[in-house]
Amino acid sequence: MVLEATYGWYWVADVLQAAGARVHLAHPLGVKGFAYRRVKNDIRDAADLADLLRMGRLPEAWIAPPQVRELRELAAGTSALAGQARRFALRAEGPGAHRASSPLASRKVRGGAHC
Repeated sequence: MVLEATYGWYWVADVLQAAGARVHLAHPLGVKGFAYRRVKNDIRDAADLADLLRMGRLPEAWIAPPQVRELRELAAGTSALAGQARRFALRAEGPGAHRASSPLASRKVRGGAHC
């Protein structure tokens, strides 16, 4: 069975693999050549992916195990929180911060640590 690497593909892959299906994930850059067609629809895409798999020419992406995907999501969340902390710190140090009544306004805050 071939899946396109679109948003949420991993939920479908997990269910299919748990049911015993052999799942292949089509690499997005390898199949982007489908864009040249004048007629583009899901039925045509599915037929082309099935043909590529049958001929052994399907460009595949790695299907990371659920544990690896969970670690990636945690890392992405941590990175997003760090970015929010930096934006908050810059706002606290910005113009007019010396007039604010917040205790953070009188401190320099960088990278989440109070200096």
